[in-house]
Amino acid sequence: MYYPLLRGKQFELLAVRETLGKHVSKDLVIPIIEPVNANPRDIFKCAIELEKVDAGFFLIVNPQVGDLANNYKTLDLLIDQLIEKNNHLKFAFWIGDNANVQQVESFLDEYSNFDTGLIHASRSIDPVKLSGFVSEFDSLDVNFFLSGKIHPRYIGYFDQSKKVLIEDPFNRKSRNADYPDDEFFSSAVFNYSSNGFAGFSDFSTIGNAYSASGGPAITSALHFTYEKKPQVDEIWIRHFLSDYREHAGEDASTLVSESLHKLAQFINLNPRDFEYSKACEEFMLIHNSGERTSLGKIKKISIKHHIELMHHILTR
Repeated sequence: MYYPLLRGKQFELLAVRETLGKHVSKDLVIPIIEPVNANPRDIFKCAIELEKVDAGFFLIVNPQVGDLANNYKTLDLLIDQLIEKNNHLKFAFWIGDNANVQQVESFLDEYSNFDTGLIHASRSIDPVKLSGFVSEFDSLDVNFFLSGKIHPRYIGYFDQSKKVLIEDPFNRKSRNADYPDDEFFSSAVFNYSSNGFAGFSDFSTIGNAYSASGGPAITSALHFTYEKKPQVDEIWIRHFLSDYREHAGEDASTLVSESLHKLAQFINLNPRDFEYSKACEEFMLIHNSGERTSLGKIKKISIKHHIELMHHILTR
């Protein structure tokens, strides 16, 4: 089972809407969405579209970043309205540095009629005490553990059948121009079960770092995951960069077209490797038509491809 963890921003939500229940199975891919925008339009559209294919997602009820962090009144209204729009919603609570047992218990009580998950991102609570009382809640579906924040001994206190490791294998650079051509990404899709987990999770081709919006780019970077050959059971990521420039000023669509041209060349060299990917078809359609497009749309298609890649491997 794959649980992509995404922020509730327009293009991330579009990626979910355009894949789940269409090109990927809702039984193998369940997104985790952290709501970050005060304007609920995009997340409402996502919930409505997923309801049409009997699919849902985990909604983080205590987002850590964005407009809704600590905005409890707006959050409560958002959650009530989402429940009306989608019958398949699940809810997750982020256990951060300031969390306590009472907050976790209140969350599990409040959402006892729904499938729930706990995202363990800190050792702020004694795992012996926490594991003891959460085991009494039948609604608790998954324990998610954020890699790098939780020690393996901590994970060992919780029910093995409900463990999912969240990784952030995206090696973010401060400048797009600093990304290498190619680097190792992850092998979790191949070994999560043998490592004792019921599923795996990542932040797709975006990473965990959050920003409300980006500034003007000197370099466009298109991030593309794929199975590396002849290596076995490894996912790598290629970074297709626009041509070198010393100063900003070129319009974004020109930068994107240069990155996309390099990706198209890569796909054309290995066409059979990407026959499963509707996202690659979309990339090639844009490239071959000469369409001018945005960084946001390219990011959306990159996320779609990554979800399709994980699903493709899980179904082989």
